[in-house]
Amino acid sequence: MIGNGGQSVRADALENLAYSTYLTRKIRYELISSDLLGEPAWDILLLLFSHANRAQQLSFEELARELELGLPLTERWLRVLEEHGLVTTQANLAELSEQGRTKLKAYLRRQIAALTALLREAPPLRIVGSNEGGSAQG
Repeated sequence: MIGNGGQSVRADALENLAYSTYLTRKIRYELISSDLLGEPAWDILLLLFSHANRAQQLSFEELARELELGLPLTERWLRVLEEHGLVTTQANLAELSEQGRTKLKAYLRRQIAALTALLREAPPLRIVGSNEGGSAQG
């Protein structure tokens, strides 16, 4: 469990949130070109984080394939991230550095806290269009 301002968040929940965030970004890219919205560095960080606790390093080729980027572009972004201390690379493998993991955990914890607060403040949801009796509501 990982502390979250008085709340605990399981490590695998953070990994799942990271991967879910990545997948929703892919949906965004399907609707609006990644040429306009693309952030390869952020996508790399999310993917590496989602694999971190499985002690699984990803090869440059696996990252490029998953991200649908060319290998040269993936390698360039990995170098930039490594220069900033967020990833480490060895041979053809990449993983988050300790600093990268710490920063991603902090981001994901804040995201969970913000979503939790939003859900607490939201009015109850009402399904429109059907009810148990089968008649539609307007």
